[in-house]
Amino acid sequence: MLNYCTGIQLKSKIDDPKIADWILDPETKEKNLLAMMLNYFPEGIKLAQLAGSCKGLGSISLDIHSSVEPKKRSSIEAVLTWHLVDCLRKRLEEIKDSYLDIYDLESQTILCLSKMEINGIGVKKSSFQELEETLKAQIAAVEKKAYSLAGRRFNFTSSTDVAKVVGMFRGKKVSTRKQVLEQNDHPISDLVLIWRKLNCTLTKTFYPLLRVIESERIHGCCITHTATGRVSMHEPNLQNIPKDFLVINPISKSEITISCRKAFRARDGCALLSADYCQLELRILTHLSQDQLLVSVMSRPGDVFRSIAAKWNKVEICKVDDAMRQNTKHICYGIIYGMGAKALSEQLQIGEDDALMFMEAFKNTYPALRTFINNTIDKCRKNGYVETVTGRRRYLPNINDSDATKKGQAERQAVNTVVQGSAADIAKRAMVTVEEELQKIFCKTKNGPKIVLQLHDELIYEVPTKYVIKVAKIVKKYMEESVRLSVPFPVKLKTGPSWGDLTEYTM
Repeated sequence: MLNYCTGIQLKSKIDDPKIADWILDPETKEKNLLAMMLNYFPEGIKLAQLAGSCKGLGSISLDIHSSVEPKKRSSIEAVLTWHLVDCLRKRLEEIKDSYLDIYDLESQTILCLSKMEINGIGVKKSSFQELEETLKAQIAAVEKKAYSLAGRRFNFTSSTDVAKVVGMFRGKKVSTRKQVLEQNDHPISDLVLIWRKLNCTLTKTFYPLLRVIESERIHGCCITHTATGRVSMHEPNLQNIPKDFLVINPISKSEITISCRKAFRARDGCALLSADYCQLELRILTHLSQDQLLVSVMSRPGDVFRSIAAKWNKVEICKVDDAMRQNTKHICYGIIYGMGAKALSEQLQIGEDDALMFMEAFKNTYPALRTFINNTIDKCRKNGYVETVTGRRRYLPNINDSDATKKGQAERQAVNTVVQGSAADIAKRAMVTVEEELQKIFCKTKNGPKIVLQLHDELIYEVPTKYVIKVAKIVKKYMEESVRLSVPFPVKLKTGPSWGDLTEYTM
């Protein structure tokens, strides 16, 4: 806020006890000052009580309802926080030396995300109005056609009603989830799926955004207190804005593009610059497993998933069709996310036995993946925790549980955390490194480049058009160089006037 209002850059390191507490135990709920005092500095509890009660996760000093004098509350909180941070730093150092480096990275990340929240991302209100009209018109067209085919009106949100009109109802509760309806050949099934997608976009994306548009910019809030270390967002969740998709109007048969992202625009005289790591998690999995076939694929230019599919299916790359590529992509990420045969079968729309056979054949082609997964789980059983590439830990006490369900979940979490948590660490390091470099170069520029969105593996900046080439070079260079592992981590650039109009940018 100081930087936003005055242009003054905070150059000293920041300390936040909540960050240290999260590093020590990422599974725990976020604590307020008093809860952390009880855990790490109980000697200060009596002094803390003089400042009054601490409600929720807020600050004692900023509690406007407190009867204690503000100066007294602020002074007590400052003293207690200093001692608490000192205790937490010592605790971090006791576990391992690198924990202080992790703490410093997370602290710098908070500064970057704070700037991003304050910057916000530009929106065009007229685009939202057009989007609302389009969504409502398409929903109405789908309903009209479906009612005509059914010969009556029915409730799209009722599984029983939907099951009846598509001929699946047999007198008892039946599932009408996406995978089931996709296998049903009744024409209304397709209309129900289209209706759900349109309605979800309207109610889960459009309306929440509409509620927070007060000016020409939207300011999301970041959540860093997550089990894997991935940054998430809320109020609103800008990371969850769907990509553009096509629908065919069932009445006019015309193709309609639904684009929520086009409403998010750069300010006048600027462009949006997107920098996205290519297959970040898959590259991390390759580095960790050291499967030489995968290392070879990742070290060459070209379509990674087509190359992997060619090896797995024992065909030439030119003979890999879109279906083979998509199946390969599902299996790769299924391994990362600990997906079982049932979940994979639903994604690939094949039988469970076939899905299991696919997954086993894939692991046999890339045997080091199986070894990595088994070693990760075994190590977690022994230590009770897993570590990311930076050494950040996640404790998984259920890894040795007698309950097979809890144990299985912990095993999936172990593999997922190592890969996804490492990706989070790399993305944070890249964001911090790029921000530091941009500050050095544009420190005296009144309207320089600003980070406006973090989408896990992707960073989006708002850049004055005259600086796009310069900033693109900086962002690509420092993102690619911020991580040095056994495979390259290429970054793909895109630029455009709006989030929905980004096109590939080459230098």
